[in-house]
Amino acid sequence: MYKLILSASLLFPIANAYADMNAAKQLFDENDCTKCHSTEKFKYRKDKVNNFDKLHSTVAACANGTNVGWFEEEIEDVSSYLNQKYYHFKVKKGE
Repeated sequence: MYKLILSASLLFPIANAYADMNAAKQLFDENDCTKCHSTEKFKYRKDKVNNFDKLHSTVAACANGTNVGWFEEEIEDVSSYLNQKYYHFKVKKGE
């Protein structure tokens, strides 16, 4: 049982090891994402965004729709940042 709990607790940090959370927060803040997205609503969107892939697709669509000019790595970082801070979806290793 201990190994299962330890394994589960280590899964998320490993999956997001490559995400630059400070840079992602800065991108999120600098591009005034809260102008359109209240962070309170992130807690209640799990009916529409219910896994990391959907979160990533949503962030990508928003970034492309607003022409912020983010590279794929930046979209991945912002998706990981939002997941870590608000959504807490399990992410498979290597994603």
